[in-house]
Amino acid sequence: MRDRYFDYDRSLTMRCFMIVLPFVFSFAACLLIAIIAYVRPPYAAQGAFIGWSYLQAVLLCLLLAALTANLFTKERERGNLDMLRMTLVEDSQVIGGKLGTAAYIARTMFLSALAGSLPLLLAGPPLASNAFAAYCLLAIAMLIECLALVTLVSCFASLVSNKTTISIVLSIVLGAIALFGNVFFLIVFFRIFPPRENLDWLVGVSPLLTFAINTGGPQDRIHEFGATIFCIAFTAAECWAYWLLCKRVYRFRYNSGS
Repeated sequence: MRDRYFDYDRSLTMRCFMIVLPFVFSFAACLLIAIIAYVRPPYAAQGAFIGWSYLQAVLLCLLLAALTANLFTKERERGNLDMLRMTLVEDSQVIGGKLGTAAYIARTMFLSALAGSLPLLLAGPPLASNAFAAYCLLAIAMLIECLALVTLVSCFASLVSNKTTISIVLSIVLGAIALFGNVFFLIVFFRIFPPRENLDWLVGVSPLLTFAINTGGPQDRIHEFGATIFCIAFTAAECWAYWLLCKRVYRFRYNSGS
């Protein structure tokens, strides 16, 4: 039962990557945004917050992919997966145990980054607007979607890789495809088959682009909120598909007799 979970490193270095680094980056950026809100017009602080939201999502996803890239490859090198084949542990329990640890790491990083956003709450009136509050909620939703996707993608990459270095590269590539590649596919598809009507809302399959079309207009309103709902549903379906794919790959590679 112990070996079916991911035995991740609990050293000080690992905790710095999980807790300290996201908190420090978020606190420094949000403190700068709060200062900008007092010395510049309100839309300048909102623009800085939107830019930081993109950067934070990309940085945390890259860090998460690097930390969880050896989710299965490490256990395979230690021979634990071969041992599990001779037990009665089900495939879903093994995958669930690994994903549970990856989700714990992602949750810790998210909460650390959220705690680092405290200066935005203390800034007061310059940022106390309905539009900025909506931007904050959209940024939180976008970050959760990105981390959830990368968690499943890293699990899949570690399942199909034999070495940790290959798994890291594959996690980053597949994560980029999950976050951006859908948009590239739609652009190419629309170039080949031009739509007869306006289908711009379909670009909402990307969490980052959905956040962009919500915050790219006038600074006093959210103008494509429906795309956020569509993106959340699409991301949930994509995560479910990766979950099923992970179970099938594990059964094929490590437990083909089940």
